[in-house]
Amino acid sequence: MDKDFYNSFFEKIFSGKTDGSKDAVMSVARMLSTEHLDESNAYLYLKIIKFNSSEASDIIFSKRMPDSFFSVIEPFHDLVAACMDILVSYRPDELLIKNTYACMGVLQMTYKNARYGFKVYRFSVSDIQHIGKYFVLDDRKLNDIILDILNDIWSHNHDIFKDASLKAREIADVFLDGKKKLSDAIPDVIF
Repeated sequence: MDKDFYNSFFEKIFSGKTDGSKDAVMSVARMLSTEHLDESNAYLYLKIIKFNSSEASDIIFSKRMPDSFFSVIEPFHDLVAACMDILVSYRPDELLIKNTYACMGVLQMTYKNARYGFKVYRFSVSDIQHIGKYFVLDDRKLNDIILDILNDIWSHNHDIFKDASLKAREIADVFLDGKKKLSDAIPDVIF
């Protein structure tokens, strides 16, 4: 069997919302939970996270906290891009909180040193807005993670990523200012 067949097969499983797809995703999650997370299988974990099934996510996060789940691997472009795709694809009230934590944990780990983070994946202003939209969940721990990400980006202000850096600062300031609304810094279409 060729690689295209396997990719097509997994794509059908992860893109469906039938009971059969859900059962298959849970089976993949159980199988993966016995494996060591590494760069070669990270995409399957990300597919499970994007599938957004509480049961499947419980399986993969049974041994590690979601916000530090991917900390055993070095951040790489496809990992960050997949996390951003997940954050962009869902509204904050749709994405399971544990899946939100996993994606934000990757971003926090990657952008602790924003210069390094921007070498891995270059945030756009839209990416920063999609990160900031998750403040609406009003989850203290998540808000602290988001603030860390935005502040790390802002504190490493550089001409190369100035627009994203300025937007990160603006969103953090709006969030911390009790008189303003997130919609003052993030367009409604993002939510």
